[in-house]
Amino acid sequence: MPFFRTTFRSLTRYPTKDLLILLAGPVLVLGLLGIVSRAAIPTADPIQAGAEVNAQLQRRLHEIRLAAEQRAEALRVAAAEPATRARTDASTHTTRETVARPAPTPGGIRRTTHRIRPNETLSTILRKEGLAPNQFAAWLSAAHKIDKFNDLQFGKDMTLAYEPDSNGLPTLRKVSYSVDDTSLLVLEKYDGGRIEPRVERLRTQRVWRAVSGRISSSLYAAATGMGVPPRVIDDMVDMEWLVNFYGLHPGATFKVVFEEIQRNGERVGLGRVLAAEIVNNGTTYTAFALEPGTRGSDTAFVYPVRFTRISSVYREARFHPVYKKKRPHRGVDFAAPPGTPVRAAAAGRVTYAGWKGSYGRFVKIRHAGPYSTAYAHLRGIKSGLRVGSLVAQGETIGSVGSSGTATGPHLHFEMYKNGRFVDPLKERALANTASAKRSQTRAAPLSPKLLALKRRLEDCLAALDGQAAPVNRVYTATPPAVGRKAA
Repeated sequence: MPFFRTTFRSLTRYPTKDLLILLAGPVLVLGLLGIVSRAAIPTADPIQAGAEVNAQLQRRLHEIRLAAEQRAEALRVAAAEPATRARTDASTHTTRETVARPAPTPGGIRRTTHRIRPNETLSTILRKEGLAPNQFAAWLSAAHKIDKFNDLQFGKDMTLAYEPDSNGLPTLRKVSYSVDDTSLLVLEKYDGGRIEPRVERLRTQRVWRAVSGRISSSLYAAATGMGVPPRVIDDMVDMEWLVNFYGLHPGATFKVVFEEIQRNGERVGLGRVLAAEIVNNGTTYTAFALEPGTRGSDTAFVYPVRFTRISSVYREARFHPVYKKKRPHRGVDFAAPPGTPVRAAAAGRVTYAGWKGSYGRFVKIRHAGPYSTAYAHLRGIKSGLRVGSLVAQGETIGSVGSSGTATGPHLHFEMYKNGRFVDPLKERALANTASAKRSQTRAAPLSPKLLALKRRLEDCLAALDGQAAPVNRVYTATPPAVGRKAA
């Protein structure tokens, strides 16, 4: 009996569910042993038979108790495992975050490219790359030795090179930033931890890129589909002085020749647009920029934002999306992302700069002759711009927003002639046509050098047959002999 009492006390240490499992085993074993003993032990010696059964039972109970203890230990370890795993994850979280980008490659260097966003600095970029502040302090100290590293340009790329250290973990070794077409700023980490800055000069080649194609929906879609960069389209539109680019008919064709800076056969930069041609509804329009700093014509007005989509045109009656009734819409709405720069359509003097009711933030400019222009729903007005300020054509005066009564970000652009509203798109074409005629009348004869350049550009345009099929060619930038084939 003492044995059973001891066994019972030891079993009460386990949970009820486990105890039931443990007790079920002995009951089954006792029943089985009873059957076996009755079949195998002679009835003539019941005392000896009982002693053997008792010994077998004790051995079996001991085995069951050991198994129960092992099972209880296994359950305890299993219950504690998630907490242990959580502590382990927490202790290694910083290391995982640091090495997650970029993943190391065995025995090699791994490079990542970061496209610079507005107001980003080297410090914020290194933080996004996963470096701790105490790790990138030395990088920032080295970068301060080069001024241009402290003024990163939006839209440019920065390359970061990682190399596995002695433990196989990726370590930042080199930061490269192309500040322009010919210069590369470099920060490099040497053995011993020293970080040195330097400026590398890049070997580039200037070529002419000539592209033509057919317009089905818009000039922007057709040109970008042929690989023409958006900046080239913007400059091309600013060159044109006769055609309304928002009124091109489906089937119109375009041609453009622009400078491209290449390195190892790849485009790394852009120069100026040299020549452009539009054939719209049977009429051909051509513009040239023969000297640096010229757009190709004495353009009276440029578009107030870089070439983009028009969401609403000038109408005497339009259903207003906010007031839910028909009202005159005496301007043009240019859809553009918030923050897009807004520029003066022509040189002039500011006559209004501030908040103006439903217009929101509003700027009005008086130009030479009978014209004035206005810019509404701005997110911000250029610092220092006030009534009486003089602005140049193309100068930034604010940014696209949705201030005042507006359903979304856009620029509402108005034009006035002798104080009366006019359609900005139609009036711009008329004003630019008159300006072009005056410019042609005053134009001095071209020098032999510029005349040769113009003739070569005319040959390039003539060789582009965008009516038949899209064309994309590269020419050498230095004027070759007449009839030189495309490179």
